[in-house]
Amino acid sequence: MAKRQAEEKVTKKATPIQWFVVLIVPLIFALVIAIGIMSFSGIDVIGKAEAFANKVPFLSSVVTTDVEGAHNKEVQKLQEKIDAKTAEIDGLTGQVSERDAAIDSLKQEVENLTAQLEQKESEINTAEKEDNSVVLEEVSSSFKEMEPEAAASIITNMEENLAVSILKQLPTKERGEVFGSMDPTVAAQLTNQLVQMQD
Repeated sequence: MAKRQAEEKVTKKATPIQWFVVLIVPLIFALVIAIGIMSFSGIDVIGKAEAFANKVPFLSSVVTTDVEGAHNKEVQKLQEKIDAKTAEIDGLTGQVSERDAAIDSLKQEVENLTAQLEQKESEINTAEKEDNSVVLEEVSSSFKEMEPEAAASIITNMEENLAVSILKQLPTKERGEVFGSMDPTVAAQLTNQLVQMQD
């Protein structure tokens, strides 16, 4: 009989599952009822629980409040705007690079056309000089055939640079005869210009 009583005592000890059911389940039930009553009364139990959990060091990284959620959404919206503006800046930078390349190309084209224009002008000037010297030689040869008095009267009525150019083309003997037939002041003036032109 004593054995039976000892066995009954051993079998009557509570197991951890029994303790869980006896203590924890009623406690959870009472907590759920209390939260329901407070919520029905107008108390923001969930908000206060989040605020409390945010103050606890390890729980604050897991629990987010409505303010933090709104802040995170705002940060996300701003980051999206920044990304969009960055993409727009990249696009505009690409356009600027393309336009700079086009400007450089146009500058090179302008330089090439300017060089071609200068070359053509040089060719035209050379051709004009050659034409002028041919005409000047023809006119000078006609003055060689004239009488010195007639040539002198014509040359004195010409523009000075042209007169000097014609006199330069004449042989020395004919030039001396023309100078001899001119008014001495005009002859001196044309001689001075002729000497300056040869320097």
